[in-house]
Amino acid sequence: MFWHKVQRFLAIAMGAFFGVFLGYCLWTAWDHMARPELYAMNSAPWWVGVLVYGIGCALCELVLLAGWLFARFRAGKASPPDSDKK
Repeated sequence: MFWHKVQRFLAIAMGAFFGVFLGYCLWTAWDHMARPELYAMNSAPWWVGVLVYGIGCALCELVLLAGWLFARFRAGKASPPDSDKK
């Protein structure tokens, strides 16, 4: 039962990380369209910040996915055998 709760928590955390990344992408794209002169001062294109943030989120997602798979494996091993099967 414990590993099922851990698995559920990690699934929610993965969804939250993806949602925050999607919101950041949309906000940055909207801000660039609304005020392109702010991004013209930078030497890098406006989407480089989104790319760096995306790489960081992808690494976090991979760590959470590894934990989720481990919890799934442990939850399968921890489940009690069926008593009515003989």
